[in-house]
Amino acid sequence: MTQVMEQQAESLARLRILVAVLGEAAHAKWWRTEFLTAAGLRFLDRLYPRTSYAAALRATSVAARDLHDSSIGRGGVYHLFRLPGAYEAQLDALARRGFIDQVLQELNSSLDVRDSLVTQIESLASGDLPETEPGPQRIGSVRDLQRGALLGKWVGAYLHAFRKEYRIFPYVEAEKTF
Repeated sequence: MTQVMEQQAESLARLRILVAVLGEAAHAKWWRTEFLTAAGLRFLDRLYPRTSYAAALRATSVAARDLHDSSIGRGGVYHLFRLPGAYEAQLDALARRGFIDQVLQELNSSLDVRDSLVTQIESLASGDLPETEPGPQRIGSVRDLQRGALLGKWVGAYLHAFRKEYRIFPYVEAEKTF
């Protein structure tokens, strides 16, 4: 994996984690899980002492993926919680190397502090963040994702949604083949 691809994968992983935490019942209530809270992690640590962070993110991501899928659809579209296979493989590789655990350990003291988590999303932003509307929103294509042109749009969409307290489901479309 090139340095640019690895940085993009790390940024996507970090954004996925932050959105997963903020979308939980303890914050925005987009999905009904509470695994990525201090109490949820303590509970999972008893069941999965070596993999509690990964288990918490995986369970929460399933809930997030299901909500995004039901809001956007599944055919020919991808979103933060259902990326094209190559990107999911990169995120899995990061998880195996301990990146997910490292990020969640860094966030551990602020998992229950909404403003701190929103600030963490903001720190991923670069450049202007256009205003967004609630609901499903097309932010580009898979080709744009491959060029590394979408992270800012994803960050901006979720940042505005959490700040203004509405649900948004940014997605990219697969290229049509004829």
